[in-house]
Amino acid sequence: MNWIPLHQHSSYSLLDGLTQPDKVVETCVNRGYKAAALTDHNNIAGCVEFYKSCKEKNIKPILGTEFHISQLDPSIKDKANGLRQMDHLVVLSKNLNGWKNLIQAVSESNSQECYYYRPRLDLKRLSKYSQDLIIISGHLGTDLGNAAMSKNEDYTINVAQKYKEIFGNNFFLEIQLTDRVACPEQQITADILRSVAKKLGIKTVCTADSHYANMSDAEDQQVLLCSALKTTFKKVKEALANNEEVGLDCFFKSNSYHIPDIEFVKSLYTEEELANTMSIYDICEDYNILSNPKLPKFECPNGLSEIEYLKELC
Repeated sequence: MNWIPLHQHSSYSLLDGLTQPDKVVETCVNRGYKAAALTDHNNIAGCVEFYKSCKEKNIKPILGTEFHISQLDPSIKDKANGLRQMDHLVVLSKNLNGWKNLIQAVSESNSQECYYYRPRLDLKRLSKYSQDLIIISGHLGTDLGNAAMSKNEDYTINVAQKYKEIFGNNFFLEIQLTDRVACPEQQITADILRSVAKKLGIKTVCTADSHYANMSDAEDQQVLLCSALKTTFKKVKEALANNEEVGLDCFFKSNSYHIPDIEFVKSLYTEEELANTMSIYDICEDYNILSNPKLPKFECPNGLSEIEYLKELC
């Protein structure tokens, strides 16, 4: 075994991911993987359930999220820095300190100052919490993926250099080819990012971006997406038949966003890209996130205790 799934969504990616965390783990075990990551959109709400399931199945949990990253400071809330200007970014925690930093980063992304359509950060704010975090960018919809789609290698080099300067050796370029037939743009970005990685000395790592467990689950996930898009499955099918634009169309045109088996993965990626997933496996420690609930201390007026002040408010 020489690959670890590092980019996976569960049902905690609301109206996007289909599969419960324990079923994600079960599928990874059945595929023979000795570790698995959870990277739900903008939250770590499924991580405790995922962690417990990994421990029960005796595989290593790798905990993370997929942030929305704004080009400008997230406190700027206008069309120029709105939903269409947000990029995705996969972030994984190396150890307990990284997990605590990830919690802080997720909390800030949900703050009143940053939230705009989605929880979000920019790279500057994320960098405050980047100690013991692994940063992965390159699939379509990320800053690096969008840069590569421009087919301008010099521009892509500049963008990659920015990430390298901020995150150093904790930054990996993401190569994603699991949907290259239905989405040939994946091959375009992969070719450019592989070239950029060699020129800048950045390690590449391969991912699958799994949103459901098995290929047969694709249609169920598509129905789920219709709820997010506030439309119906029938209308989406009609729009695609008429070559009309549909949001998240990659998921409707393909059933390739499942957890793949190792032979399929090996057919797509280089030995180095496969090996680098194992390097991340080695980097990420097996730490414990379980504890009793830790409620924040609330400062109450007039010297009242929290219980006394709650009674007064009631």
